[in-house]
Amino acid sequence: MGSYAGINASFVYVPLAGRQPQARQRVEVISTLPFKSAALRPRGSPAVRVVGQSIFFDVDRPGKFILELDGDHEIATLATGLMIFADFRDDVRADSDQPSVLHFGPGLHELPYDSEFGGRLLRLANDTTVHLDAGAVVLGYVRGDGLRNVTIRGPGILAASFWPGASIPPGQAKGASCGYFGPIALQISNSSDITLDGFTIVHSTSWNVKLESSTNVHVRGLNIIAWQCMNDGIDVVSSQGVVIEGCFIRSNDDAIALKGTDPTMETRDVLVQDNVLWGQSYGNCMEIGFELWNAGVSNVSFIRNVCFHSARAAMSIHNAGHTAVHGIKYQDITVEGVFSNDISVDENQGLQLLDITIIAGRYSGPDLGRRGSVADVLFSNVTYHPNKIRYLFSRLLGNSSSHRISDVVFDHFRIGDSIISSLADLNATSSFLGNVAFRTDRRTDQQGIFV
Repeated sequence: MGSYAGINASFVYVPLAGRQPQARQRVEVISTLPFKSAALRPRGSPAVRVVGQSIFFDVDRPGKFILELDGDHEIATLATGLMIFADFRDDVRADSDQPSVLHFGPGLHELPYDSEFGGRLLRLANDTTVHLDAGAVVLGYVRGDGLRNVTIRGPGILAASFWPGASIPPGQAKGASCGYFGPIALQISNSSDITLDGFTIVHSTSWNVKLESSTNVHVRGLNIIAWQCMNDGIDVVSSQGVVIEGCFIRSNDDAIALKGTDPTMETRDVLVQDNVLWGQSYGNCMEIGFELWNAGVSNVSFIRNVCFHSARAAMSIHNAGHTAVHGIKYQDITVEGVFSNDISVDENQGLQLLDITIIAGRYSGPDLGRRGSVADVLFSNVTYHPNKIRYLFSRLLGNSSSHRISDVVFDHFRIGDSIISSLADLNATSSFLGNVAFRTDRRTDQQGIFV
């Protein structure tokens, strides 16, 4: 195992050999503090067995878990829990001596200072592979523009602004309360055939990963741990053919957000699946918006994701621009309420389950007066598990009769043990909304596929 302790967060790696499901592997965690109970989150994680100060569980495939001690499924106990990342061990380094491979072995590595950038920076080049070995910690930021065929992989750590475990640099501590902003940790622009696989990002001073105006991007198994204001997890901006899967994102703003700022390029053909998402203080779990003034947003699927719901909306589309958003699917989604007693209950803070709005504001882009639309949105087999704070509300707010929200389907959408059959069940406010359907049965075709 590798481990790391940092700002209100500790995690360990559990390496799995090979790339296929295997025999069960026993994991033991020994607590140095007394405790009465232990559980792995999210729901459906392996069962634990407690023997004295030891906690045991078995894994046979990749998984992202939080070990919660003496918890009540709330923010406070999850935040101090141990994050456990079980993933395939990447030992493919036979080509590490090739000029096209940049290999960071175990140990601490400071990237060179880049005077144009104003900080430590790795500038990526075409047809290269960057490998972060187990035990490698790389200090600095990463940039790539106009790239083709680039891979960053391995179980190491990219520490953007300071070393894991070190004191926060002077001034940066204000970032927790939105008093400090710096560069994005990893940004890829105008590129294609990009792979980001298996590494961990900590201490970004803004967004963690930005994929802009790019095509054919595969993000797999990243772990993102953030604590600063505006620490979005992964932002997909005016990009196409993007897959994000198997990631753990503990952000302090939107966990995953899709945006559009290039008027000539659509945001489309995006698949976000099998991720564990936790947008903490300021953001949404699965977001489209706010910045949407590109050529269109379509064919976006969020599938089999888990959202720890502690702030803002679990699923959201905020169309602040003039873009037409359509063909959006949220399927097989699990949302787990982890609210604390002091959660703010208003229309701008926590407890929003769904928020689909067409609204003007500071994110409306270069043409403030133009509005867009939202259509063809499916929520299928979504389950919300509330904790003891059960109040929720949702919003579906169009802008005008010409800029509406339309063709929204709720198919087997559960809150607790109840399947919703009306907007009232969602405690939803609505305006300029048309063609809303609720399905409460599970019909299948001849092949057994839900329809």
